[in-house]
Amino acid sequence: MNETAAYSVQPLKAQQRAGSSFMRLHWVGAVAMSASIFICYWPAVHGHFIWDDESHVTENHALHSLNGLARIWFIPGTTPQYYPLTHTSFWIEYHLWELNPTGYHITNILLHCASAILLWRLLLLLEIRGAFVAAAIFALHPVNVESVAWITERKNTLATFFALLSMLCYLRIPDRKYKSSLILFGGALLSKTITSSLPAVLLVIAWWQHGRIEWRRDVKPLIPFFALGLGMSVITSLMEYTRVGAHGPEWALSFTQRLLIASHAICFYAAKLAWPAPLEFSYPRWQVTPTNPLQWIYPATIVLVVGILIWIARRWTRAPLAATLIFIGTLFPALGFINLYPMRFSFVADHFQYLSAPALFASVVAGLAILLQRKPVLRILFAAFLLGSLALLTWRQAHIYQGQLQLWTDTLQKNPSSWLAHEWIGNALKEAAVQDQQAGNAAAAKQKLNEALDHYDASEKLHGENGDVNLARGNALMALGRYNDALAAFRRQLVQTPLNTLAHLKIAACDEQLGRPENAVAELKASLAADPNSASTLLDLGMLLAQLARPAEARPYLERYLQGRPDDAETHVALGYVYGQLQMFDDARREFLLALTHDPNLQTAHQGLALLRQAKAIP
Repeated sequence: MNETAAYSVQPLKAQQRAGSSFMRLHWVGAVAMSASIFICYWPAVHGHFIWDDESHVTENHALHSLNGLARIWFIPGTTPQYYPLTHTSFWIEYHLWELNPTGYHITNILLHCASAILLWRLLLLLEIRGAFVAAAIFALHPVNVESVAWITERKNTLATFFALLSMLCYLRIPDRKYKSSLILFGGALLSKTITSSLPAVLLVIAWWQHGRIEWRRDVKPLIPFFALGLGMSVITSLMEYTRVGAHGPEWALSFTQRLLIASHAICFYAAKLAWPAPLEFSYPRWQVTPTNPLQWIYPATIVLVVGILIWIARRWTRAPLAATLIFIGTLFPALGFINLYPMRFSFVADHFQYLSAPALFASVVAGLAILLQRKPVLRILFAAFLLGSLALLTWRQAHIYQGQLQLWTDTLQKNPSSWLAHEWIGNALKEAAVQDQQAGNAAAAKQKLNEALDHYDASEKLHGENGDVNLARGNALMALGRYNDALAAFRRQLVQTPLNTLAHLKIAACDEQLGRPENAVAELKASLAADPNSASTLLDLGMLLAQLARPAEARPYLERYLQGRPDDAETHVALGYVYGQLQMFDDARREFLLALTHDPNLQTAHQGLALLRQAKAIP
């Protein structure tokens, strides 16, 4: 080797060693961060399903079949919100471990780990000081427990994962992976449309880096991103209004009230990041009074802070202003200007700032890194103390997500005015009472049911006869065998919500228990007239008519039900017996065989086929 070659090889080897060391450090950091997350969230791993997990997972029949998967993607309204990628992840998990909540929890935690690591990579790409510490704060901050430990909030963990991947692809220099970024952004939107703010975030980053925004370099490439985000936002807003029910007196707010809510919410979220205690699953719903001068402190504070940051941007650095703009911009969909269903209970929720929090974390950590750059020991000790404290708070917060009773009891302790907590504690006690009844412990079941009724009464005192309390009260009264009292509760429910299909079904069930089957049939027909596509009403009416030996009347209802739920094996069996009573033996055989394709061990289907053979109706 000549002398020139020898000199050129040494720097190359040094660079390779440095690169190798960096990769080892990166892997060590990623493993340490992921292990810390799993330790902190371990109390929630074996937690049960909570609150609206039933509409997204446990009662979501679209998860059961390929037909259901197609409906998730192509029929808006199949799921509570049109987030097809999120519900596809639930569909996959249902076919892996059915309704074992542990698998769903672990998936959420893995997605949170991945997002924390991707955030670290993004901050490194942007050359932001303290990138690892900022990402670790995001990983361990207790304000994120609601997003990670609550299965329904797969929306957040999955959408953030795709959003960060999209940003990394878009910002990769010099090889910008534009198409990949756009596809990943689509994945984020199909998981949760709060990520529609991502192109605006990219514009703010461009302004922070260059001091100005240019049309050709910065704006033009993002036009498809803005178009996708706007389209999905419109769909989500319509779904919130029409499907979820985000309209009515609770949302009758003036623009001035919404402005005060938004400014209060921004200050609230920033304060929770700085001091995450106490954290509540359901915060009190603020009274918004524009004539109260104290409520104008929040918008005044925001104007003052932004003014100071603009002054700093002109004289020193644009970074704090950029971070604040990203924080507020990503929060915008949840600030109250757009009707969201949770506004019925509270104007704020921890999970709304899962995507927003990293901007402030990165800004504050970078500032502290500059201030403490000459004091490395102090910097390390402070970071260790902060991360340790956050980890402990997250570990404690994760415990309350172990079940309905723990979650809502904690909520009520922190927010005694929560009518929602009273209602759901009642629901949890009612479910526990059912388990006691099944175990033959009638005395314990009766005690829990009476306690549940006390909580429903407390909920009504706090909020009046709200949308669901009479329905819940009626269910508890039915479990106690007080069917006439239950009927009265369900009828009061119908006064509050005249189109409440479930109340009609419960009234019909009470009439059956009281020996009035014809009244039950009339109630179900009235319910079906109000909602002709109600699957539960079609099923109940068809089954009741079949039990009353009226197969000709039962047949069309069961057939219509199975058109939308073709994977319901037991209903195929019921329809098979109906066909048998009508002497439509080939059709009966078909239904029994269809039932067995979905559940090969279903004894009633085998018995139906045996009866057909005994009657020599089939070979």
